[in-house]
Amino acid sequence: MTIFESISLAVIQGLTEFLPVSSSGHLVILEEIFFKDSDAISAAEDNVAFIVLLHFASLLAVLIVFRKTILGLLYPKLQTTTIAYVILATIPAAVVGLAFKDRIEGLFKLPLPVGIALIVTGAVLLSTKFAKPAAVRTENMGFARALVIGIAQAIAIMPGISRSGSTIATGMLLKVDRDDAAAFSFLLAIPTIGGAMILKARKLGELASADMMPVVVGFTACLVVSLIALKLLLLLVKKKRFDIFAYYCIPVGIAVVIYELSR
Repeated sequence: MTIFESISLAVIQGLTEFLPVSSSGHLVILEEIFFKDSDAISAAEDNVAFIVLLHFASLLAVLIVFRKTILGLLYPKLQTTTIAYVILATIPAAVVGLAFKDRIEGLFKLPLPVGIALIVTGAVLLSTKFAKPAAVRTENMGFARALVIGIAQAIAIMPGISRSGSTIATGMLLKVDRDDAAAFSFLLAIPTIGGAMILKARKLGELASADMMPVVVGFTACLVVSLIALKLLLLLVKKKRFDIFAYYCIPVGIAVVIYELSR
């Protein structure tokens, strides 16, 4: 892998992991449509260790941005209710991911469903324009809201459905405070991304024989881009412009559908 390829993949991961445009959906589109004859994406898929490392960079960005929130769960008082909500909301994605692993992986080779899913993501994002002002805080959201947000995250396992978009939008529509909905979404990202990393952690040993320069550059680039993307998303949520990403997802989704149907 060259430095250019590592940076390209790092930027894609860093931007699309947190912006509500679906990182998995973009990887499918890039590989199957735009870079089908390129070795960059396919090589990265074979080099699972590098992909795991990029996910660690994204996870590290969450830990940095939400460090005060995370520490607040543990000190000075253990907020068992919020932690229980996070655990409950994580269960649906874990069940779906394990039960339908093969079927989900099959979707990563089909751009048409991804295009349709991006349109759905755009519609979900647009729906937040109609979310009424809300003041329900995370610690008071209740188990029912947490479970529904968790189900939204489980649906987002499908490539093209944004995890952050689905969970934040669902929180808003359930009258959770906008900032709290975003914070809860990224608290959910910790066990979600962390769990996926643990399952493939043994692959990290493969990096020992790799050229470390592209690896280090890619990790650093992904961390920086992830931090920028995360901060940008939180700013847009605060300014009530979360729906702005719909005007990207819907046209891209339509373009992919038209492209695939015309082949």
